[in-house]
Amino acid sequence: MNTIVITGVIDNEPIRNETGNGVVVNYRIRSGKARQKGGRLWMDIACWGHQAAAAQTAAREGRSVIVTGRLTARVYRNADDAKTVRYAINAHTVEYLNDRLPEDEEPDNSQTPPA
Repeated sequence: MNTIVITGVIDNEPIRNETGNGVVVNYRIRSGKARQKGGRLWMDIACWGHQAAAAQTAAREGRSVIVTGRLTARVYRNADDAKTVRYAINAHTVEYLNDRLPEDEEPDNSQTPPA
């Protein structure tokens, strides 16, 4: 079994769906700094069962999380016919952290000219 642990920030409002396998809550997280070499890593997160119930109340855009789960990758061709990979995690556990953006996610106003 492949297991991944990743920290990130929820990048969209979670979406709840009812399926033949039960309720699932899906959202996307971003991890890493935009200015780092290699940039950010984006992951789709799927929360099922009791994780879905917790996500319905705790998950919201901008909240930091630690996700542990099974990693999958889907390879497809985008609109420009370039091969692209989309990563997803089927969450086993999710820890919901603070309500504000981490320090590395704060807006960078250092290049704003003085008023």
